[in-house]
Amino acid sequence: MPGSDALTVTYTPGLLSSRVYATSSGETTVNVDGGGVNGGYIVPDGRYTFTNRNSGLVIDDPGSSATPGTGIDQWQGNGGKNQQWQVTNVEDNNLKIINVASGLALDMTGWSTSNGGVVDEWNWTGGANQLWHVTSLGGGYYELTNLNSGLPLEVPGWSVAEGTVLDQWSWNGGANQQWSVTAVPNQ
Repeated sequence: MPGSDALTVTYTPGLLSSRVYATSSGETTVNVDGGGVNGGYIVPDGRYTFTNRNSGLVIDDPGSSATPGTGIDQWQGNGGKNQQWQVTNVEDNNLKIINVASGLALDMTGWSTSNGGVVDEWNWTGGANQLWHVTSLGGGYYELTNLNSGLPLEVPGWSVAEGTVLDQWSWNGGANQQWSVTAVPNQ
């Protein structure tokens, strides 16, 4: 039809929810529904534990602290609510991750954009430092990248010690930057 652009969109389930495409007459936004529950998000909304591939330890709110600014660490999984995280997709597989025990968000301290920036918990503000982009790495593992800094969540120094506080670091593909995501049953 004259004056119209044909637009073909290839969709891979779970990898996008909307995208802007250039056309000869400008741009158009295409909203994609992956079908099924939660529109095909990589990690659907729900309650989860996150386990580090290298250490086998889970992301943990130490002592079930409800104090904003508490450094988030890794610990042996025990099923506690301080190790459970409520995930909500904001859009494009960007996750709001809230600790079930404290009600505080997984947060990049002080909006850090530096390697080694400490991960803490803070009251939800909706800032990009509290949003985590999830990418499937295959084999049941995922990268969680802070939306503000562009750096992935990791266990520093490949530590396998309980109580090691998590940080962010440039992607290197290490197992210390890879996470499995397990749904918590009977929420």
